[in-house]
Amino acid sequence: MKRLIISLFVYTTVVFATTIHVPADYTTIQAGIDASSNGDTVLVQSGTYTGSGNKDLEIGGKSITIISASGATSTIIDCENNGRGFLFPQEQGATLILDGFTIQNGTPNDGNDGGGILCISGNSLTIKNCIIKNNQNSGLYFSYCSPIVINCIISGNTSEWWGGGLNLDQSAAEIKNCLISGNTSPGKGGGIVVQHNSPNIVNCTITENSAPEGGGIYCYQAFPTVTNSILWNDAPEEVYFDDSFNSNSIMIAYSDIQGDSAGIGINNNGTVYWETGNIDTDPLFTDESGGDYTLQNGSPCIDAGTAFFVWQGDTLVNLSPGEYVDSDPDMGAFEYDVVSTTEDFPLTPFKFVLHQNYPNPV
Repeated sequence: MKRLIISLFVYTTVVFATTIHVPADYTTIQAGIDASSNGDTVLVQSGTYTGSGNKDLEIGGKSITIISASGATSTIIDCENNGRGFLFPQEQGATLILDGFTIQNGTPNDGNDGGGILCISGNSLTIKNCIIKNNQNSGLYFSYCSPIVINCIISGNTSEWWGGGLNLDQSAAEIKNCLISGNTSPGKGGGIVVQHNSPNIVNCTITENSAPEGGGIYCYQAFPTVTNSILWNDAPEEVYFDDSFNSNSIMIAYSDIQGDSAGIGINNNGTVYWETGNIDTDPLFTDESGGDYTLQNGSPCIDAGTAFFVWQGDTLVNLSPGEYVDSDPDMGAFEYDVVSTTEDFPLTPFKFVLHQNYPNPV
């Protein structure tokens, strides 16, 4: 009896992500973005890039990573006050990473906010190791999206009315290890405006920001949480609650707040949850007048933070020992390390964390 032997061959197709090099493969960042597909990386070499005239750098709904080869101090996107840095338009499901750029001198030409970056509904955006400075109409504006901002400096930005540094409009944000300084607004929220959402702010230094109302943080029907942070020398107050519409709240723990809880302008329209570990003591910045907001030896903010914190069932802080120096994390964006004080390095946040590579094509 003969047996019929059937051989089945299954062919699989493996799609590998591509790395597009700028300027080696494409001379401009926009051309590199245009040539990319979902999962690709656009790798940008050091230099000063002037965008694309009066047109913003646009992603077009792709899930890609845009990263510099040499870091923010060496890789500069100068908008020359003629257009914004990046526009992430309304796209459902797009996952984007922007890593290691200085974005400066952005002025939107479309009448909208976000001179440095504008991110609109549907995007999941991670911005890390970037410097956002000297932009108009808010340095960063997020509307109905889910941004994560890590290890960034947001400084010297202005707005037409709300949110000189950041404007978080119905966007569930994570703001971690960031310096937010010297931003201004003629209306509300020199540093940050929080509207209709509950951002988690961890290990940030918010200082020297100013606005008629809410120099540091302005809350408009908002419920931010603040942990391991420093709010100092913001004018006229560190935190301010809008007094119209629904109430606000803020939770603060393990943070250095100038004026203590009494320095928060609640306007009889909200609740301050003043949790454990807070202080009201000069943080002893290294050179405040020179813009150096690292901590001096003897600062009360050294080892004054917490590595783990849960509030109302949500884990707001969960740091491993490798993510901070000494016995406990410091308050603020810059972890104090006596060894690093003798080094010559750019003023960027100290805590850099190696995460799982993305995209991972394997």
